[in-house]
Amino acid sequence: MILKKNRRRTDLERRRRRHRVLWVSIATMVTGYFAFLLVFGDRGFMKFLEVARTHRHLTQEIQRIKERNEKLRQRAQALKSDFDTIEEIARQELGLVKKGELIYQFQREPEQ
Repeated sequence: MILKKNRRRTDLERRRRRHRVLWVSIATMVTGYFAFLLVFGDRGFMKFLEVARTHRHLTQEIQRIKERNEKLRQRAQALKSDFDTIEEIARQELGLVKKGELIYQFQREPEQ
């Protein structure tokens, strides 16, 4: 009779131990799956780093474009009001000269 009780108790303990191991294994796998998603998922940490990097690059590009726009705005204002600037550009880009100025043209030697 005592042996039967001991056998039942050990069988019950084994079953409980197996169930515990099974539940711990399942919990570990589920936790691992969610940890994987947290790091590598569509909205995970790696995606966050990529978005942050893209944001930083775009912010720098926006700053460069703003600076260029400001320079162009200043140049446009100078072209509207400053006749010396207009004359300088006309001479450089259109090859205009004043009356009485001599033009020197230099021929380049052909490169070999």
